[in-house]
Amino acid sequence: MENLTPSLVIHCAAASAHGRAQLAWALGVTPPTINRWAAGAMPSAKHIKQLADMAGVSVIDLLHAFGAK
Repeated sequence: MENLTPSLVIHCAAASAHGRAQLAWALGVTPPTINRWAAGAMPSAKHIKQLADMAGVSVIDLLHAFGAK
């Protein structure tokens, strides 16, 4: 998916979870962690698949959005 950014991934996932606080709760992380991811920090390996599913994107697209080659 072209033009996918970390911020857009988090926006889409938060929309499916009904907000960033709920997204953080669903993933077992803190809201500041969600903010770091939205700013471009790579999510931990244990959160990548779940975050991709919640954002409605593939794991490959999520990894590319976060700068993985």
